[in-house]
Formats: sequence, structure tokens, C-alpha cells
Amino acid sequence: MLRPWLWVIALFLAFFPPFAWSQPNKKGADLYKKHCASCHHPRRLGLTAPPLVPEFLKKQSLERIRNIIANGEPATQMPAFKGKLGKKQINQIAEYIMTPAGDLSWSFDDIKASREEFPPNEATRGINPGKLDEIILIMEKGAKSLAVMKSADFSVLTKFYVGNVHGGPKFSPSLENIYSIARDGVLTKFHVPTLSPKIRLKAGINARSLAVSHDDRTIAVANYLPSNIVFFNDNLDPVKEITFGGKAGGFYNMLADHKFILTFRNKNELWMIDDTAPYAIDKHSLPEPFEDISICPTRPLLIGTKRGSDMLYIYNYKKREVIAKVKSSGLPHLASAAFYRSKGELFVAINHIKKPFLTIYSLDKLKHVEDIELSGAGFFVRSHKASPWLWVDTFTDSFLLVSKQDLSKRRTLTPRPGRQTMHVEFTTDGLFALVTMPGKDGSVIIYDSNSLEEVKSIPFNKPMGKYNAVNKTYPERVIESPGRRSDIEIGKDVFDNYCMGCHHQIYEAFGPPFAEIAEIRTSDEIRRHITSPEQSAAHLGYARNSMSTIKLTKEQIDGVVSYIMSFKQDN
Repeated sequence: MLRPWLWVIALFLAFFPPFAWSQPNKKGADLYKKHCASCHHPRRLGLTAPPLVPEFLKKQSLERIRNIIANGEPATQMPAFKGKLGKKQINQIAEYIMTPAGDLSWSFDDIKASREEFPPNEATRGINPGKLDEIILIMEKGAKSLAVMKSADFSVLTKFYVGNVHGGPKFSPSLENIYSIARDGVLTKFHVPTLSPKIRLKAGINARSLAVSHDDRTIAVANYLPSNIVFFNDNLDPVKEITFGGKAGGFYNMLADHKFILTFRNKNELWMIDDTAPYAIDKHSLPEPFEDISICPTRPLLIGTKRGSDMLYIYNYKKREVIAKVKSSGLPHLASAAFYRSKGELFVAINHIKKPFLTIYSLDKLKHVEDIELSGAGFFVRSHKASPWLWVDTFTDSFLLVSKQDLSKRRTLTPRPGRQTMHVEFTTDGLFALVTMPGKDGSVIIYDSNSLEEVKSIPFNKPMGKYNAVNKTYPERVIESPGRRSDIEIGKDVFDNYCMGCHHQIYEAFGPPFAEIAEIRTSDEIRRHITSPEQSAAHLGYARNSMSTIKLTKEQIDGVVSYIMSFKQDN
């Protein structure tokens, strides 16, 4: 005869068999397949709509999920199911969504199946290829889009949908294409000269960031889910996958070095990856994970730190060694640090997310200079060689402006009293500063960067950031460098050392004269022909390529392009 307590267990097992314990909410699963799978993927990995797995939704509460299902999501295609489904059914779907999904793989076949191509916009006004450096992007979170602005008159040329963007968009080095990655792995390619989206696909389940190679031919996406980097060619065909056992921290391109750089949130490693096939990896050991990094645009240095750490590290990636350590306890926002020169010395200014102060550090003397108290703990510091100020975000309605020449000289700028302002960007020449005022009724406010007079205000729906094509792609150009030789002077040296055997400035030689090239080619066409002559020859209409590949630095290429264009008649 069974003991009484065994009878209780037997009855429990009869009504609640063990196989039911491990099964997900079957009713919720059935409802999901009927109403959600076509947009969110049968395995909840996301398609035209975001993934619905706990790993992606960990910051969302069950109540928030129920509310979205019932009432829909503004600025998306997510409909409201209230009225179509009852409260119990909505709750069953929400609970099912928060159960483990199991297989979180995303194959090349999945990527290819998600691909969408767009026909050229024949009605577009287009943009002059010689004016690509005027482009500024505005992230409009409320519309989940990027607005393309022309800095010459601050007109908005077009907007295109990108989803919930994670991190800033990237320009190809030629500035012809914009690449944007959303948190749900949706990668968009936009062609600037025709102002048209070209390709959209899903590169992963949950993406971290993307980077573009020095020659415009490789686009790489680092994903959280799955933990990998996917390499695409310039037609966005996936060509290679590299998996890693950690969680990506920072992922950036280093154009001058022809490398991608990857750090991790949970691994004491830094990877330098060739940005051309076969994408060889050089692994560096670090003292602790560099969860957040800032790369110096003019030196082989990066600054790294980890959440919860009280230390900043200055790391020389050429020498593979930490060259300095700095005590820090305010969670520095390194991805938004500003590098600048003052009286010939190179500095970095760093804001802190958890403590209201700005840190100034000398990279020449490897010395902490000063901590400047702020009215609030902000995110961003920005500057430009044409502006005398560091523009410091304080997460309030005001910016603190700090003189780069005299740190004790400061001003406060309050665009709209009582309204938060943040994230300054500059035009290519640095003469104008663009300030973000977030919110549904937000705007981008434009200032003369020297007089600090307001020039214009443009309304946007929840603007969250701005990105100048040149400043974003070539950040070294915004750093003040007194006494630096001009681009044309550098270009003249390149001509003397590399070009004069085949070209003359104004007379026909083996190759066409620089004066002729300047009249028939844009700066971008010249740059691409120097860096990738084999690929650009057909595009330029040559029957065969006669131009040899010359190993030049970024500075030398910019110099010789400027030197060639100096022979244009309207200069």
C-alpha cells in the first residue's frame, strides 16, 4: 500500500504529467504561428520585424510586451491586436515570447532569403558626385529613419527607413554609400549619388556594429546573436563568417591600417582583422576586457575600459603594449571622446555617463590634465579644428563650452531653456555646429561655431544624432594641427616621388596630364583609381588598365588628389 505522501505525488503526476513541465505555452505558440510568425520568423528570430526571443528582449518587461501586442508600435508596421485577440490570448503570446527559443543560429541561407533589392529612384534629383562631402545624416528615431541633409543650405534631400539603429551609420571611404545596421540585424545599403536605398537584408539576429573596408569592397557586421562577424562584398553577398566565444564590445574600421578592430565585453583580447580576404586575425592580449574603446585618429593608440573598472588604459596597438593607466570611476563614454590639439599638443577629452565631470588627458605627455565639473553627467564631447571650443553635453538643457587653448575659459550655451540638448556635429569645414534637441517635437539647431549665434532650426521626430560624411569617415581631419603642411604640398611630394615618370602637370606624357584629369574626373573617381586601379578602370571607360597600384598612406592619397584638382580651371 502506498504511503499517503506517495499518493499525493501520484495524483499530481496524473493531472500534470512531466512532459508538460518542459513544454512551452502551446496555446501561445499556436497563436504566435498564426499572427506573428510571418513578420517575426517561425523560430522568433526576426524577419521584417524584430526578433522575439528573451536574449533580445531582456530589457523589456512582460507588461511592456503585452502592451505592444495589444496597442501596436508607432512608426512601425506592428498592428494593434486589441479587439482581435482577448486579454488571455495576448497574455499567452507574451508569455510564449519570453520562453527560450532554442536554436539561435542565422545561416548564409537565412541571410540570402531575407534580401530585398530596390530599383533606382528615377525621379530623384540625385546629388553631384563632387559634393558628397557635404552630406550630413540625421538619425530620426521617431520615424526609424535616416534623413540625408545637404550642409551647403541645410536642406533635407530625402529620408530612408533603417529601423532601430544601434550605433551610428557608416559611409564607405568613397562617400558614395551609406551602411546602417539596426539592433535586429537589418543591414541597409543606401546610394548617395542617386539618393536611393539599394539593398536591405538581415545580417544576424541581434547586431552590435558594422565597419567598411578601406577599398569599399568589404562590409563586416559584428553580431551579438549569433556571436560572429559576417563579411559581405560590396553587393552585400555574404562571403565569410568568423565566430567567437565572447560578446562583442567595440568594432570599427581603421582605414589607414587596412584593418578592422574588435574588442570584447568578456574576453581579455583585441583582434586586428585584415579588411580584405582572407580576413586574417591577429589576436592581442589585454589586461582586462576593453568593453568600450576610443581610437586616436592620428596615432596608433586606443583608449579602453570595462564597466565596473576604475582604470582607463592607453594601448599602443603597433607595439602591442599598454603605455599608460589612468584612474577613472565615472564610466567614461569612450566611443564619444574628442581628440584635439592645443598649442601643438595632442589631448583627448572624455565625458562620463555616471559622474558629472569632463576629463582632459594629454596623449603627448601621457598625463592627466584636469577634471572639469559639469552641471550633469552627459554622453558626448565634440570639437573641430575650426572651432575654439570643446562642446560638452551635460544631459541638461545646456552645453558647457570649454576653450581648447585655455581650459579655464568657459561658456554655457542653452538653446531652449528647459529642453534637453545633446550630441553636437560640425559641417566639414567646421564653420557650423549642429545640436540635437531630442523628443517627439525635437529639432536640430544650427549655430555659427565661432560667434555661437543661432542660424536655423529644423524639426525632427525624436532626433538622436548627426553624422557628417567626412568627419565620420575621416575623423583625423577635425583635429587641429598647427604647422601641418597643406594637402597640395604633400601631393606635390607624391607627384615627384611616384607620378612624374608617367604624368606631367599640363603636358601629355605616357599618362594624361593632371590638368586634363582634373577637368574630366571627380575627386572620388581619382581617389578610387589610385587605390584600386584594376577595379576602377572599366568604370572609368578604359579598355584596359595601365595604372599601377601604389602603396600610399591616407594622407598621401588626399594630398595627391588635392594637387591634381588644383589644376582644374575654375580653381
